Amino acid sequence: MNKDIKDRIKNLGDYFNEMKVATGENGEEYIYVTVIFPREWVLDGRTLDKYGVECSTENGITYFWADLDTEFSTVFDAIDYNIKVNREAQEKVVLFNKKIGELREIFSDEENDIEKLKSLEFVFAGEKESALPFNPGKKKKTKTETEKVDE
Repeated sequence: MNKDIKDRIKNLGDYFNEMKVATGENGEEYIYVTVIFPREWVLDGRTLDKYGVECSTENGITYFWADLDTEFSTVFDAIDYNIKVNREAQEKVVLFNKKIGELREIFSDEENDIEKLKSLEFVFAGEKESALPFNPGKKKKTKTETEKVDE
């Protein structure tokens, strides 16, 4: 087995299950890699568009496959991408729960009256304006309003 393949398999750690080359019903050859992800993980629907690699889960085993002409590294890239997406999602859940706890403390503090709480804003550290697409404190100008200002 090629060293690059061994390294990619090793990097998957306990997720790796199996790698094979197979022949489909129409005689086409393809490569597939099976992995076992945690049950709560989901496959990113953009995997096929991003990598040209198909994927699905059945009975707890996740399959990633592509035409044999596809570089094996592309199949592993698709797997790595899905691992990254799911790990980031898990981190976001932990962070979300932490921030909910912080908000709970702010809203529970009797020194924070309703007017003070209404002025609460969310700003990312180091940014002048909120990076959120919707900032409740600012009214977004419509095209018509913008045109009137320009006239």
